[in-house]
Parts: sequence; structure tokens; C-alpha cells
Amino acid sequence: MSDDANDEDGGITIYGADDGADDEGDDDDLGISVYTPATDDDEDDGDDDEVEVPVYGESADDSSADEDSDADGDNGDGDDDDFEIPVFGDSDDPEPTADPISVGVAEYAITDEGRPLRTSGLGSCLGLVVHDDVRGVSGLLHFMLPRAAESNGQNHSDAKFADTGIAAMLSAFVATGGDLSSASAKLAGGATMVDFDRVDTPIGSRNVEAARRELSDNDVEIVAEDTGGDAGRSLRYDPQTDELRVTGANGTERTL
Repeated sequence: MSDDANDEDGGITIYGADDGADDEGDDDDLGISVYTPATDDDEDDGDDDEVEVPVYGESADDSSADEDSDADGDNGDGDDDDFEIPVFGDSDDPEPTADPISVGVAEYAITDEGRPLRTSGLGSCLGLVVHDDVRGVSGLLHFMLPRAAESNGQNHSDAKFADTGIAAMLSAFVATGGDLSSASAKLAGGATMVDFDRVDTPIGSRNVEAARRELSDNDVEIVAEDTGGDAGRSLRYDPQTDELRVTGANGTERTL
């Protein structure tokens, strides 16, 4: 593997180089788009936003009750005045999910800390998740083209291509503690983008076939796919649940 690690934090490593993601060649611009989630436009309307805080326990709802209490010399120290403090949730609830690791175009990341992995802008590009549930190691690769030979001799990140990118990610996956014999894979992306694919076999389809071939050569089983079509995708993978959420640019959402 020729790439240097761009970022290391605990068991998290992001691999890839910017020089491979921003090239201006025709092949580099295929199907790259970024989708931005909607934001909450609610405004503060004053009184409507005030929250009523419930009070639990005995209370004096009329003046006569107050007078009786004063007459008895009750100063609020008795057990009858103790408030019940409500407890919400369950002590067995899982810990909040950590912030996700963002993987850019022509990059991959490996984690053994259970942190979610996400990527966006998948047009004809393909997103590949590899996960070893036994050892708790996961990886996500976002590659652009099927073969490094299509780089026209230029120096690019290994993660830009299916053949070199998958080999590099699997090597880092094993180095982090993962075992390919107990690993599985999920694929998403590889769309046919009409405005870009003007060849006999669309880039997206070639990317999918290249990923299948490389994973088969490494005896890694593909357990789920959401590939093809003509819409871009964004991905979020949660290693703790082994769920890959695929959000389409056409408004669809699917969990693999």
C-alpha cells in the first residue's frame, strides 16, 4: 500500500490523498455530486417556546391549605414535602452513538472503535463496506474507477480505483485486527449517470463488477447491495448494528 495515513486518532485511520480526488481529467468528474441535508428553519416565537415544568408531590392548591399548614407549624422539613424525581429511560439503554467518520472521494477509513462511517457524492462511484463482527473492525472505501491502469500514467491515490483501493483497504483492515475469513461486505452506488456515461459499458456498472471480482478473489462474501439505477447516493454505516443506510438523491432511503 503506497498511501500514507492522512489522519490517525485511536483506532481510526483515514487513507487517501487529495491529489486523486480533485483531478480535472474527464474520468475524475464522473458522477460526483454532494447532497446536503435540510436544516431546521423553525424560529423562536416567544411564549410558544416556553416549556411547562411539571412538579411532582403534594401541593397546596388553596389558601386554606396554606393556613392550615402554617397553623400546624410545618416548615417544609417533613417527609410529606419530598418531591418525587422522575427517571426517564432505561439504565440498559445503549450509549449515544459517536460522531461519524467522514470518508471523501478516493479515500477509505478503518475503525475498531465502533464509530459510524459515512460518505456522500456517490454517482457512478461505489461505496464499499467491509466488517468483521467478531473482532469489531470495519472499513469504508469510496472509489471512482475500476482499474488503476485507467489513470493514464498519472500519480493517483490507490483509493481512487477498485483494484488498488480494495487491496489497500483490506490490507489496512487486517493490520487493524480484522480477519477476512469472518468478514462480510456491502456495496452501494455505481449508478448510470446519463450526463456522464457515454461509453458502451457505463462506469457505474464497471465499478460494481470490479468490486465483486476483487472481493471474490479475497474470499470476502457480499451480503447486501444497492447498486445501479440513475440516482446518486449518500451512505452511513453503523458498525455497532451492522446497518448501512443508503439515502438516494431521489428521496429514497434503504437500510442494508
